[in-house]
Amino acid sequence: DTQWWEIDYEAVCTSTICNYPITGGTNSIALFQFENNATNTCSGNTSATTNLTYGTGKIGQAAVFSGSFSRIDWSNNSAAGIGDNNNSFCAWIYLTSYSSGGYRTVITTQSRFYFYVAIAGSGLSGITAGQVLFSNDQVVSGDPGGGYQTASVSTIPLNTWTHIGVNISQNSGTKIFINGTLDKHQTARTGNGPSMTAYSLIGYYNSGSTYENPFVGMIDQVRVYNNTLSDADMAVVALETC
Repeated sequence: DTQWWEIDYEAVCTSTICNYPITGGTNSIALFQFENNATNTCSGNTSATTNLTYGTGKIGQAAVFSGSFSRIDWSNNSAAGIGDNNNSFCAWIYLTSYSSGGYRTVITTQSRFYFYVAIAGSGLSGITAGQVLFSNDQVVSGDPGGGYQTASVSTIPLNTWTHIGVNISQNSGTKIFINGTLDKHQTARTGNGPSMTAYSLIGYYNSGSTYENPFVGMIDQVRVYNNTLSDADMAVVALETC
């Protein structure tokens, strides 16, 4: 008979599982693996892309954004499926340059509810290049950007794979995670983003009139949830290797 010490235990790959981590990901609405396509594993729908290529990512392949209108239209109107103000977002990013006077958009949704996650560039008042920014169009006293943005304490380095995550909760506010560790907790940012019918993009921002604030580098393993992950679950997602 085979003894327990003779069994070759293999790690279970989780990068293809929509509802991961199971304890907190039961309301997953998006998983983009970017395995040479922009298919949402959760829905099976393939998003429209512009000037997008694929390269070696953190896990398998990743989407490569050149900044020349490289983008993914991940949903239109209310199809993004974003609920109210209890959401989580996370992704692996590999940023190759900071913006001058703006920011690098990782993801934005303006379909039904508004938010964006971005990396700050240089020349922004009260903000340091490399800080993770989150906005839901709510004005919070003491936050930068006229109160419209919550910024991480730490900064994201260039040319390095970094895992970022954001929770927004109507009860506990907004949390920003870097590499699975809680970096910033803004308890006052709890409000719903305004209801809108506009663009939901990965790698670009568009308020309805102009494409701006492009991402430059690579993005991998984008996950979006209609619930807030616990701190422990966010740490687990950041440990994915396959």
